[in-house]
Order: sequence, then C-alpha cells, then structure tokens
Amino acid sequence: MKAKRMLTLLLCLILCLCLLPVAGAGAVTLQGAGTEEDPYLIGTAEELRTFAEIVNSGVIIPMNGGFCVRLTKDIDLGGIDEEGNGIDANRWTPLGMNAFNYTGVFDGGGHTVSGIYVHAEGGDDGGNPGKCCGFFGFLSEEAKVRDLCLKGSVTVALTDEDEACVGGVAGISTGEITGCRFTGSVLCTGKSDRVYAGGIAGISTGKITDCRADCSIEAAVEAAVEATARTTPAKTPER
Repeated sequence: MKAKRMLTLLLCLILCLCLLPVAGAGAVTLQGAGTEEDPYLIGTAEELRTFAEIVNSGVIIPMNGGFCVRLTKDIDLGGIDEEGNGIDANRWTPLGMNAFNYTGVFDGGGHTVSGIYVHAEGGDDGGNPGKCCGFFGFLSEEAKVRDLCLKGSVTVALTDEDEACVGGVAGISTGEITGCRFTGSVLCTGKSDRVYAGGIAGISTGKITDCRADCSIEAAVEAAVEATARTTPAKTPER
C-alpha cells in the first residue's frame, strides 16, 4: 500500500511539472503547455529562440505533444541588415536538428518570421546542422507546419563530399507543410554531388500543400549537382 501511495504521489508530481511554463537557458518563459490543445504562445524573437533551444537540446517533457506552438505576432529575428547581408551575431539555428527532429505542430497563424539568417558550414559532425538546413532542419512524420510566412537566407557551405538538404522552410520534411510561404534565397556551395535544394524543402517525402516560394535557389558546388526546386504555386496564407 505504501509503495502504491508513493507511486501515485510521484505520478501527480510529474503531471504538475508538465503543466508548468517552460523556460530556456535565457530565462525566457514560454506560456502554454506545449500540446496541440494548449500550445506555447510565441510573439517575440527571444521566445522563438528559446523554443528552438529547448527543442534542439533534446529535452523531453512528458505529455508535451511534441512541442506545439502558435505564433501571436510577426517576428523579426534580426539576422539580415538593410543591405541584405547576414548578421553573424543573429544567426538562426534550424529548429529540429539532425539528432532531435521536430515532431510538433507549428501554427504560424498567418504571421511572418523575417530576418532569418541560416549559415552552416561542413557536413554532419554530430552537432553541426550543415546536412539539413532551413528554418526547420528535419520535420518528422508527426510534424505539421501551417499558415507560416518566412523571409530570409539559408546557406550551407560544404567542406567535404557529403549530402546536403537545404530548403527555405525545411531541409528535410517527412511531415506536412500547409499554407506556407518562403521569400529570400537558398544557397549551397562546396564539394558534393549530392545536394538537394528547394524553396520549400530540400527533400520532402511528406505532404506540401498550398505553399509558395518566391526565392533564388543556387547550388554552386564543385561536382555534378542534383538540385530539386520543390515549390507549389499558391496563394499567400491569409493575414
């Protein structure tokens, strides 16, 4: 009986902890439970960077529903200056890196995330997102991204003969991308004959519906290139 009582108390404690707001290393607190019914509400660059930090750290919060989000405002990540150049201090690390794929629901609510500057070098050395780059790195089969506008630059500079997947929304998607738009540029340079570049996703084995990419796509590598522009002309998500 005593053991069962202790187990019950422990389960109650875990449940309570799951319902608490989440804070990253930057001490920014995210409101919401992270479930699809009660997603994290994000409206600032600091909150968005904190969310990406939590996802990419591999922290697992029981019953979190895969880290679900709803944007409440337009967000400028400040990674692009007035002349269109990237600002290193404000680089964006793809959300859902190789080791920790993004598995949640990201609802843009028709809002825009601008000033995205992704610049990765090298292949996959365990922590480097160079193999899989975009606003998202890798979207899992459970992931859903919808009604999101993205503006910025995604660049990968390969330093070895490795495969690279580069896209405006995601490097690789096995999930669903719906009603999204990417505006900007996608660029891959270096040595490789296995480069996949697209306005929405470098590689997609999932679903891409009602999306549009208004961007330049360039794969300037020192070998034969297999580049795919995976764009679907459609209307811009309504604001």
